Amino acid sequence: MTGVRATEEAIANFLDYLEFERHLSLNTRLSYGRDLADYARYCREHQAAPREQLLQYLDAMKRAGLSASTRARRLSALKTFY
Repeated sequence: MTGVRATEEAIANFLDYLEFERHLSLNTRLSYGRDLADYARYCREHQAAPREQLLQYLDAMKRAGLSASTRARRLSALKTFY
């Protein structure tokens, strides 16, 4: 299984967990799914050590002009996922 496929499968399993174990709303699961897919895309395009990759991603979101609340939600999705 490739790294990309493994990541996609891990995200899908995580979203199932949010639905069946945590009973989170559809809207929350969709948001987390989009946020994690965006981070996975970023990681494919920017190779670095995991910690550096995360810090670079957070900085890239800020430079892209994403609001503080959007950045916080994406970070929350990543914290919950990991």
